[in-house]
Amino acid sequence: MLEAMEEHALIGGKRFFGGDEINMVDIAFCMVAHWLGLIEDFAGLKIFEPHKFPR
Repeated sequence: MLEAMEEHALIGGKRFFGGDEINMVDIAFCMVAHWLGLIEDFAGLKIFEPHKFPR
């Protein structure tokens, strides 16, 4: 899932999912990304691997 998101989010050096301006998809992903960090801590899962997702 994260690989697909990284591929589509930063196409052509864009800063956000929709291009150069923040939109609803960016806001929604920020909310999800916050909880993924907590899930890693409490469940002992490793979702984000820095060497695999350097951006």
